[in-house]
Amino acid sequence: MFENPIFSVIVPVYNVEKYLEPCIKSLMNQTFKNIEIICINDGSTDNSLSLLNNYRKIDDRITVINKVNEGVSVARNEGVKIARGRYILFADADDFVENNLCEKLFEELELTKADIVVYGANIFPQKVVDYEEWLLDTLKVQEVIYTNDCERALFKEKSAKPFVWNKCYKKDLLYKNNIWFHKDIKLGEDNLFQFMVFPKADKIVFIEDVLYNYRCAREDSAMYRRRNDSEWKIQMHIEIIKNVLASWQEYGILKRYTNELSTWCKYFVVKEIEKSGLSTIEQNKLNKYIETIFNRYGLRGNEIIC
Repeated sequence: MFENPIFSVIVPVYNVEKYLEPCIKSLMNQTFKNIEIICINDGSTDNSLSLLNNYRKIDDRITVINKVNEGVSVARNEGVKIARGRYILFADADDFVENNLCEKLFEELELTKADIVVYGANIFPQKVVDYEEWLLDTLKVQEVIYTNDCERALFKEKSAKPFVWNKCYKKDLLYKNNIWFHKDIKLGEDNLFQFMVFPKADKIVFIEDVLYNYRCAREDSAMYRRRNDSEWKIQMHIEIIKNVLASWQEYGILKRYTNELSTWCKYFVVKEIEKSGLSTIEQNKLNKYIETIFNRYGLRGNEIIC
């Protein structure tokens, strides 16, 4: 175990015994060795905890935290709280990373002194062919650097959101600005996190290197099944919007981005309502509620309701 690791990689684990080995081994086999691997077992009922404990015996850079199930946001927060690294990475336990992930990031961080580095990702397994176009676009990163008003990247760079596992964060950036995952947001928590942290960064670097491998649409996951609950999904999206608008108002930047926020919210929530299958009456109720939220913050609520 390194006393002062450069990277802390945080891995929430919940009932993934079938997928865990590639993830953990890809971290153990990093060409850059000065890292710690923090695995948060979030109340798994399968053999995940036993597997984690076995890996910990093999590699003393692995820390295993066992806790009751409270969701991925709480699990990630627990990892961030005990992280000793200078930089924070997140990995999902059913994915895996390229062996040179940390080496490449270290080189980039030494060169640019960035607060956040965004990198590319692959989708697997290849037999999944019905990828949505937005996902492919999101995971392909165009090289660019932001040094002023870094929140602009959220509207200009598709890869800026929603995922946290294709980004590296300076730990002090999170600590000094008290940025954590929202424990009550059970879907889209990554998206909200980006809207909290990007405005606080002084420098964000986007690199085209493909360093992460994302398992697309794991149908045996509880979250995959829950995504089909339209009403719940819409409610989560509304809560994210409320948090974003309140935070950006507190940051003093909301009025600067009213047009961009209006456009983003249109596609983030209103489009979900349109395709939800809810009755016209229910859709109108939701649209009216969103309009009141927008009007509260001076956004063009009546213009985005379709």
